[in-house]
Amino acid sequence: MFGYNIIESDDMTNKNSTKKSTINKNTSSRSSTNRTNVNKSNSRRKNNKKSGVKVTLPNILVFTSILASGYLIYQVMLLGPIEKSIRYIIVGIIIAIDLFLFYNNYKLIRSKKKSLRNNLLFCFAMFLFVIVNFTLGFFTNKFYSYVSGINKSTITYSSSLITKSSNKLNDINDISNSKIGLLNDSTSIENYTIPSSMINRYNLLGTNDIVKYDDISTMLHDLYTDNIDYMFISSNYKMMFGEMEEFSNISNDVKIIKTEEKKYKKDASSNDYLYSDGNSITKPFTLLLMGVDSEVDGLSKNAGVHGDSLILITFNPSTLNATMVTIPRDSYVPIQCFKDKRRNKLTHAAWYGSNCMLETIEAFTGIKIDYYVKINFKGLVRLVNAVDGVEVDVPKRLCTDSSDRTGEVCIEKGLQTLDGEGALVFARNRYDLPNGDLDRGQNQQKLVKALISKFKDIKSLDKLNKILDAISDNLDTNLTTKQILSFYNIGKDMLSVGRSTSGDIVNIQSLYIQGTGQIIYDPHLKLSLWNYIVNKDSLNDVIKQMKCNLDDGALIKAFDYSYDDTYSIPVVGYGPYKNTTYIPSLPNFIGKSKEEAVKYLEENKVKYKLSYVKDLDSEYDNGDIIYQSYPVKTALDTIDTLNISVLDKPKGSNNTSNNNKDCSDSDNTNKVCYLPNFVGKDKDYVEQWSKTFSNTIKLKYNEISISLYPNRKIGTIVSQNYVQKTHLSKVKVLELTVITE
Repeated sequence: MFGYNIIESDDMTNKNSTKKSTINKNTSSRSSTNRTNVNKSNSRRKNNKKSGVKVTLPNILVFTSILASGYLIYQVMLLGPIEKSIRYIIVGIIIAIDLFLFYNNYKLIRSKKKSLRNNLLFCFAMFLFVIVNFTLGFFTNKFYSYVSGINKSTITYSSSLITKSSNKLNDINDISNSKIGLLNDSTSIENYTIPSSMINRYNLLGTNDIVKYDDISTMLHDLYTDNIDYMFISSNYKMMFGEMEEFSNISNDVKIIKTEEKKYKKDASSNDYLYSDGNSITKPFTLLLMGVDSEVDGLSKNAGVHGDSLILITFNPSTLNATMVTIPRDSYVPIQCFKDKRRNKLTHAAWYGSNCMLETIEAFTGIKIDYYVKINFKGLVRLVNAVDGVEVDVPKRLCTDSSDRTGEVCIEKGLQTLDGEGALVFARNRYDLPNGDLDRGQNQQKLVKALISKFKDIKSLDKLNKILDAISDNLDTNLTTKQILSFYNIGKDMLSVGRSTSGDIVNIQSLYIQGTGQIIYDPHLKLSLWNYIVNKDSLNDVIKQMKCNLDDGALIKAFDYSYDDTYSIPVVGYGPYKNTTYIPSLPNFIGKSKEEAVKYLEENKVKYKLSYVKDLDSEYDNGDIIYQSYPVKTALDTIDTLNISVLDKPKGSNNTSNNNKDCSDSDNTNKVCYLPNFVGKDKDYVEQWSKTFSNTIKLKYNEISISLYPNRKIGTIVSQNYVQKTHLSKVKVLELTVITE
């Protein structure tokens, strides 16, 4: 048998030794790495335990609930005067719930026994709490936004450069060698500030003549008569002047070359600002309700407007008594922002902004106005619709244009519930009413009362938000948000009264300002306009009653009546009054003797200057007046010096009479062939005048009740269908309105 002895060499021994060493090193390395990883993992677990932060659904919901609670608490605290103690209780409850949820979440995290059911219930409760907080916060924010939006912090003023429609030029950059009218009043943003900026921007000063005026009406008249070529005016000029006979077609008579707008903060420097101290409403106050007509929807562009409705209200929160009087918009009063505070129609004060209107009424009545509320007629439509209509008794069938002027809307006679458009007809129409604007004022007061009575139907925040949404864009006031919210306590008292009785929630006493209609010549518009001359005794009675209601300790005056008579509360200010107020005005002296004219002027202390004219062809008698420098119906206190021309025919000249003159030919420019002004005359005077012409002049008399003119005589003429100085050849039928019983 063969056997082998295996002998290991030194090289083989070294290799095996090296291999074993390598294996040992690798094993040691892996073991070390594993220990390091384990240590790191343990370290992370220890750090996590120390930090206690886990991104879990309950933690997310707790954090979200805190945010939602903070949002709701902020919105609740904005509500200011509304239930202060209750608001603090609500805030306390919200914070308590947050702490409770936070504590329970902490307990769940620390709990060793994890319950899926408990976690789900807790998450659901927190989710529900978050939804409730955000929802309540959203609706509270919405309500607050509506309320704060009523007081417009800014106002957009709009000015237009206009010219007559016959002007072929349409680009402001092409204007040169022209006369441009500008109101000379640096306080007027629409009529001076913005136009001045446009003049500089388009270099109008260098190549044109800028003609400055003291009032808008004179400037517009000069545009119509071609004394100027262009003029700057409020962009709402159509509403401002459209109701006047001379400018009734202003939409077609003129055109706009350029319009610019600029937004201003409503502060003491603007034309639409009335200071308010911001204190909560707790004491008696006065409020002027202004209904304005405008072509644009909303009141963000409302500086130059037409003051269609003016209702002065006093309210006593302690007694829930109110007085309300409609101030006739045609009242002839000193306008505070006019030069020398000259007297004019009250409604014209609105051309220069709310400030001018408020200051004028304060000066006129002697009553300080604390607050104003201005509402666009479009806002009235939406408000009435938001309260589901108002119930009023319509005196007769009435029709007016719709709020967007796209068609006619009519309402029938009788007690009924009117929607927004119907209520607008009731508030706006005056031409179909016996006493015109006076009856319209009474209708507007009825509408205000009907709206107030609807407030007791408000039983939810959603309903209130709907009402606020309807009016927020079309209503403006100087009441601060805090003051508006402070009406909550008053409203709560009103609703309490309304639910406990079927009667009115506020005792509103309607007052009335008595007066007389009178035609007065406006030297700036060059028109004879109808004005309302307020009876001073009536006004004093109204003011006395309103101040009585402003006395916190006083009650509305009680009235005596007999049980034997049917009881009716007399209307303060209605009269009758023995004394009447009349504005002495200039009569027509043409054709009258010098002695008659001089006697009248000296009795009324009017300065005059006589001159004598030798006119052989004059149809008037020697010594008659043939010229006067001021038009008929000019208020005597506005006359500086009246120049009068007296006919002085040489002796021996033919002194022809006016009889049998033929004025059928329009080329006959004899002065007697032009229509006189018969307003204030009687029928006999007209009949005698008509007999002086060979051609027959057709006369037609329209009768009107003396109740509309209680201070005029029966038989007096109050209007005529042709204006003074119309050539008789153009007069087809002369219609005269005469006062009858």
